[in-house]
Amino acid sequence: MSESSSEIGLREYLQIIQRRRWIVIEVFIVLVGIVAIGSFLQAPVYRAAAALLVETEGPSFGRYEELPMVAQGLDMTRAATIETHKRLITTRPVLEAVIQDLDLPVGIEKLRAQVSIETFRDTDVIEIHAEDRDPQLARDIANSVAENYILWNQDYNRASAESASLFLEQQLAAVKNELTQAEEQTEHYKRSKGISDLDEETRQQIEVLGKLEGELASAEAAAQAASARSQVIEEKLSQQQRFRLRDSTEKPNPIVEELQVELARLEAQRAGLLEEYATESHNVRAVDAQIDNLKQQLLQQLRTVLASTTRGTSPVHDELLTDAARNTATAVAARKRVAALGRILGRAEAQLNDMPSREKELARLVRAQNVADRVYTLLLEKYHEVRVAQAMRLSSARLVESAVVPEFPIKPRKKLNITLACIFGLILGIMLASLVEYLDDTIKDPDEIDELIGAALLGTVPRLSEDEPMLVTRAEPKSALIEAFQTIHANLNFASVDQAVESLVITSAGAKEGKTFVTANLALTMARQGKQVIVVDADLRRPALHKRFGTDNAEGLTTVLASGRSIEEVLAATEIEGLWLLPSGPIPPNPVELLASDKMMELCQALANKADLVLYDTPPIIMVSDAPTLASQSDGVLLVIEQGGVSRRLVAEARDVLARAHARTIGAVLNKVTRQAGHYYYSYYYSYYYQSKEE
Repeated sequence: MSESSSEIGLREYLQIIQRRRWIVIEVFIVLVGIVAIGSFLQAPVYRAAAALLVETEGPSFGRYEELPMVAQGLDMTRAATIETHKRLITTRPVLEAVIQDLDLPVGIEKLRAQVSIETFRDTDVIEIHAEDRDPQLARDIANSVAENYILWNQDYNRASAESASLFLEQQLAAVKNELTQAEEQTEHYKRSKGISDLDEETRQQIEVLGKLEGELASAEAAAQAASARSQVIEEKLSQQQRFRLRDSTEKPNPIVEELQVELARLEAQRAGLLEEYATESHNVRAVDAQIDNLKQQLLQQLRTVLASTTRGTSPVHDELLTDAARNTATAVAARKRVAALGRILGRAEAQLNDMPSREKELARLVRAQNVADRVYTLLLEKYHEVRVAQAMRLSSARLVESAVVPEFPIKPRKKLNITLACIFGLILGIMLASLVEYLDDTIKDPDEIDELIGAALLGTVPRLSEDEPMLVTRAEPKSALIEAFQTIHANLNFASVDQAVESLVITSAGAKEGKTFVTANLALTMARQGKQVIVVDADLRRPALHKRFGTDNAEGLTTVLASGRSIEEVLAATEIEGLWLLPSGPIPPNPVELLASDKMMELCQALANKADLVLYDTPPIIMVSDAPTLASQSDGVLLVIEQGGVSRRLVAEARDVLARAHARTIGAVLNKVTRQAGHYYYSYYYSYYYQSKEE
C-alpha cells in the first residue's frame, strides 16, 4: 500500500468519525457510565494468601527396593504430586472443618468458590487464596484452610502409618513362621544325617547366592518401576506423540546399540565381581562408576533421538520427553543387570548342584533359612520405622507463611475497569459508527457524484443555520453562501461553452433536497452579475418560489397555459434588476398534460426570447413525471443533491429517468454541505480567501 493511499484511508476514517461523532460519543459515554457506576456500586472484595510447603514424595517409611512386593502392598511406590495436594486442599472434610472453626453461615460450594489454589513452577510451594468482602474474614479463611489441611494431612498420614503397621505385623507373623519352619527343618536335617554344619566353601557359596539374589531382586524392582513410569508418561502424551515415542525408542540406532552392548559388558563384569567382592568394595565401585557414566551417555543420546522425532510444543511436553529418555536409560540398565545377574546366579546354583546330595540339601535348607531371616530382619526394621512415624503424626505439608489482613481490595479494580471501558467504548463507538456509515447509502462525498450521474459537480452549498439568511441578497457580502452560488454560476458558464444554455431545469431526485432554494439563489446571483433571468415556478403541485420572492401566486404559469393570457401580464418583477418571476399560478388538476402541451413549448420559446437564461423549478424526478417532461424541452438539467439526505440508488434512478427522457444533464449541485471533516476544504477555502483579501 502506497503512502498516499494510506493517507486517504486514514482521512476517510477520520471523516466517518467526524460525521458520526455523536454515535461514538454516545456509545463511549453509555459504556463508560455503566462500568463506572457498576464499579463504584460494587462491594469491594479482599484477598488474603497463606503459603504451604508440601512434600511431593508422600509419607516415606524407608526404602523397599529389596522388598518390591511389600512396597506394592503398602502402596509406597506412589508419590503425592503438587496437583494432588492442590485438589485435596478444597475437599469436603477440610472445608467442613473451616466452616465449623469460623462458624461460617455458608455451604461447602459457596466456600469452595471463595478459595483458590495457586502453584508455582519448579517449586513445592502452594498458595491458598481466600476472597471475602471482609478483609479480616478473608485472612481467617486462608489461615483456617491451611491449618485444617495440615491437620487432615497428619491424620491421613497417621492412618497410612496405621495401615502400614497392620500390614507389616501380618507380614512379620507370616515370615516369622517361615523362618521358624526353616530353622526347624535345618536342625532336623542335621540331626537325621549326622551333619554338624556346612564347610566354609559351601557357606561362602550360599552367601554369594544370597547376595546375588538380593541384587537380582533390586534390579527386577527397578525394571518394574521403569515399566510403570513409562506407562504413566505415555498416558500424559497424545496418541500421536505416543506412537512417535515408541517408534523412537524401538527403532534401531547404531550409537544406542553400541552403548547398550558396552553396558551389558560392564554389568556382566560387575556381576562376576560380586562372586568375590562385596558391593562396597573398590573393584565393584569402580565398575559402578563406569556404568553410571555410560548411563549418562545413553540418556543424552536417547534424549537427542526423542527430541528429533517428537517435536516439543510446550515446556511440559519437553519435560515429559526428558523423563521418557531418563526412564528408558534406567530400564535398559536394569534389564542388562537382570540378565547379567541371572547368568551368574544360574552358574552359582549349578555349582551347588555339583555337591554331594546330603550337603546339597543342607545348603538348600540353610539358604532358605538365610533368605527368611533377611526378609524378617528388613520387615522388622520397616515396622519400627512405621511405628515411629505413627507416633510422630508427620504431615506432608507445613505452613511457611500465614495470611495477613489485606489492605486493598482486588475487586472492583476501578481504574482498570474505567480505563478498559474507555478503550472498548471508543472502539465500539467507532465500530458502530462505521457500521452505520456502511449501511448509510446516502451521498456524502462530492467525489461520488461524477461517478454516479456521469456529470460534473458544479458546486457545493453549505448547510445554513437557523439564523442565516436564505437568499444571497440578504447575506453578508463575503459570506460562504454568496461565494457558493458565484462558483456554481461560473462553473455553469464553463459547462455550457460548447453548447449554449438558454433554459435550465433545476430538479432533484427526492423531496426537500433544496431545489427551490438553489433555483432562487442561482437566479439572484446571475441577475446581480448583469444577466436577464426569468425564474419559472414549474412545480405545479407544491409551488414555493412566490414565497421566496414575496409575490402573489394568484396568476402565473397555469394562467397563461389555461386562459390564454399573455406572459407580460403575469410576469412579476423582483427587487433585483434583470430578474423576473413567473409564479406557478393556481394548482391545476392535470400538471403533466399542461407541461407536455404545445402551448408549454411555445411558452418556453417565448420566455427564452425574452431573457438570457430561463430557470425552471420542477418537482422531484422520482415522485412525478413533470420534471422529465419539461427537461426534454429545455437545454439542460441541473440536479440538486442533498448531502446525506438522498440514497445513491435514488440518484441513480433519477439519472436513468433523465436519460430515458433524452435530457441533457449539465451537472449537479451538492446542497446542505456540513462544514466538518470530510468537507473541511470548503470552509478552509473561504476563510483563507477572505483572510487574504483583508490582508
